[in-house]
Amino acid sequence: MAESQQYFYPGYHPEQLQPPRDIQTLLSTRTFLKVLQEFDALPHGEAIEKLYEFCETALNGYAVSVERLLERERRKREGQTPDPLGDFTEFNRMLCASLLLAARMGEHELLVRQIDEMQSHWNAYYDEIIDYVEPTFVDMFEQSRREKLYGPLEDDAVLTVFMHALEWSGEGVSALEDLNLSVRARSQHGDEGVLRGEGIPLFHWDAPLTFYDFASQRHGQTPDLNDAVELFSVYEFQSHDFDKQKKETVLQTLKEKLSK
Repeated sequence: MAESQQYFYPGYHPEQLQPPRDIQTLLSTRTFLKVLQEFDALPHGEAIEKLYEFCETALNGYAVSVERLLERERRKREGQTPDPLGDFTEFNRMLCASLLLAARMGEHELLVRQIDEMQSHWNAYYDEIIDYVEPTFVDMFEQSRREKLYGPLEDDAVLTVFMHALEWSGEGVSALEDLNLSVRARSQHGDEGVLRGEGIPLFHWDAPLTFYDFASQRHGQTPDLNDAVELFSVYEFQSHDFDKQKKETVLQTLKEKLSK
């Protein structure tokens, strides 16, 4: 999950996918589908052990990528030639995968801890990087920091993770009702469903064609639904109903439910 190229072929099409992109980029990645399905096939005890290893690898990789970014800025400030930046976002996606796996397997304590540590690394990055930013760009960086409530991931990605954690434990719909919420879930046709919606079909990782493959998205080919494994709802805040404060309230409330 830590190799960047897999996220761009055959599934991810940035000019094609509408937000939310973090989760959909992950779902378009056959490696993630393989990891997901291999975890499902493992005996429970072995799956939990591997989950903890996977989460640790994802978090450590993210911490290293953050430090690499900071070291690059330090070298530039000291007049040294910085190392090539490369693609440092692969561990963001691996982190997202680790959160979904923890949610799916009911490891809520691990899920919350993973999010808290991710946020800690994110905050440390911004606390230091602001010292290296040209004064004219400080406001832009501060705005960037405020746009996302949970570190490097879109708020919609965190909403999806939390909702699936609660759904897989049987509390998803009641959580929304308690909050008097109406969030939307994308379907395979792009419709806005009520609560779960129709869902996006996830296929066997080695199926000839999946929902997100280039041939499906760009050439109108239809995957064989016999190769589908499950329907997956990608949750999304409706922008006209949710300002930042309301999003923060919703996500914090869902997080607290998972912390009990």
